[in-house]
Amino acid sequence: RFVDIKELVRDSCIFPLFFYSLKAVAGFLGFAREQDVRHGRDSVLLYEQWLRTQDPTLAQALIQYNRDDVYALIHVLRWAITYATREGLYTEPYPWSV
Repeated sequence: RFVDIKELVRDSCIFPLFFYSLKAVAGFLGFAREQDVRHGRDSVLLYEQWLRTQDPTLAQALIQYNRDDVYALIHVLRWAITYATREGLYTEPYPWSV
């Protein structure tokens, strides 16, 4: 079963953010990206440049960008689980543990 974490957080939490993108929420919760490519549009431009040049450093930057996205998602998910178990009204067994 797939769950859109961004929608779950957007529907369940209020943050002092203008946009509730995964990158914005993760950054607010303390996640720091490891590299300069910070936006999807930048990654598209980088990919187009890589297609032309086949430069392995560009490929590595794209891999790191995607890796950071995965780690950002994990960061938000861990925060959400911790928050829900501490602040929610659920009793054990928690629905997300099943």
